[in-house]
Amino acid sequence: MFHNHLDYLARHGYECDESAKNQATKEQQELLMKMFALSCKLEREFRCMELADLMTQNVVNLAIKYASRSRRLVLAQRLSEMAVEKATGLAAPEEEEKEEEEDFRNHLNAGYSNAATEWSRPRGRSLQRQQEVDTAEKADAAEEEEEEQQEEEETPEAP
Repeated sequence: MFHNHLDYLARHGYECDESAKNQATKEQQELLMKMFALSCKLEREFRCMELADLMTQNVVNLAIKYASRSRRLVLAQRLSEMAVEKATGLAAPEEEEKEEEEDFRNHLNAGYSNAATEWSRPRGRSLQRQQEVDTAEKADAAEEEEEEQQEEEETPEAP
């Protein structure tokens, strides 16, 4: 448990002795493995799973071997599934770091607008678009004139 404190200090800029940290981690993993063995002998599979959740990947592999050799095949299967989940969980933060880097690049360009302006569009397209709009407006105007003429012809003049 003390090595977590050392991690905290290291994250906040304090210098820590790496050998002491590694020694504390090693002792913790050894104790977890001993508790796992006792729980396995007492047929406490849920406790074994909780302990395996605290273990590193290498120690989980040892726990899987121990469970299979002590004929706890269901436990060994569950532990192997947990190991796969942990492995994918370790790979996922690396992908998130890549996404964060991309977000950082987008953040750098935050002040620049990517909106289309009349100057950013090619002239041929805007001219073509304007011609299409003009043609559509002329067609609408022609249809309105025809409708007005038909209404005038259909309505009888009042005496």
